[in-house]
Amino acid sequence: MPILVIGLGSMGKRRIRDLLALQEREVTGWDPRDDRRKEAEQRFGIRTFSSLVAAMQESIYAIVISTPPDTHMQYAHIAADRKIPFFTEASVTSDGIASLIEKLSATPELIAAPSCTMMFHPAVSIIHDLVKRKAVGEKMFFHYHSGQYLPDWHPYEDYRTYYVSKKETGGCREIVPFEWMWITSIFGPIRGLSAAIGKVSQLDAEIDDVYQMIVSLSDGTRGQITIDVVSRIPTRRFVLIGEEGTITWDFFSRDVILYTGSGKRTTTIAVLHEGRPFHYEDMYCSEMKAFLAAIEGRPFPHDYVRDLSLLKTLEQMEREAIL
Repeated sequence: MPILVIGLGSMGKRRIRDLLALQEREVTGWDPRDDRRKEAEQRFGIRTFSSLVAAMQESIYAIVISTPPDTHMQYAHIAADRKIPFFTEASVTSDGIASLIEKLSATPELIAAPSCTMMFHPAVSIIHDLVKRKAVGEKMFFHYHSGQYLPDWHPYEDYRTYYVSKKETGGCREIVPFEWMWITSIFGPIRGLSAAIGKVSQLDAEIDDVYQMIVSLSDGTRGQITIDVVSRIPTRRFVLIGEEGTITWDFFSRDVILYTGSGKRTTTIAVLHEGRPFHYEDMYCSEMKAFLAAIEGRPFPHDYVRDLSLLKTLEQMEREAIL
């Protein structure tokens, strides 16, 4: 039975590429756009369908939903109703998730996996381990900046033509829970939050393009997080500070740096994937591998209950933010 990828845009093509690299099963695809179906057929040699009804008539092993985020739940509910294991890309809106959770509670054996890509980055595991052994002390604070100019996300298409330019699914808004995901996996749930949100660019889109947040996490760690879609130099830089030292991680480097204050010593920890230097695609491939493993009985590291909690926190923050 094949794995059906719904949505053959940027992320759909990535998921096809990774599934084929894992050499697990046949992959098929559906997208309402004829040009995307033809591209997937030519690039990957897969079968595609012009009709979702036709695609769903086949016996399907699993479904990967890579459509715009405001349509994820439409297809997730279809998969849940048919009791087909499914995966959805990163969530941005909460609509439909609560009813999906209710549906899933009636079929707990059904694998339903919301994306948590950054949790598969080996640097996140390194930082988690350093925090667990109190490498920089017990009380900590951090600052984190994640930014990239929105038109550079997909240089091959106009940013105004796809979901990142829409208010409810704006590019900057999308990245906030995407980054919260891995941060809360290390320091625990958000228990306090304040923010300033607004638009500083001339982008031709009615979206907030910068979120500046101060967070308090359940383990007592505090942090400053800035997410933007204005930075012309792509940025993802994390600095964790404690009385015993500092942890520094630049997403675009291949190392996590630990500075230990007592010995005034700097330790460079290589970010590796299966013994070799980590590459950007690795975390996406690992995520697909984990989804397939979950179907076979292994736990997946994220669920829709936590997903919904993060999105509700995002909505509350937006209501109370300084504009």
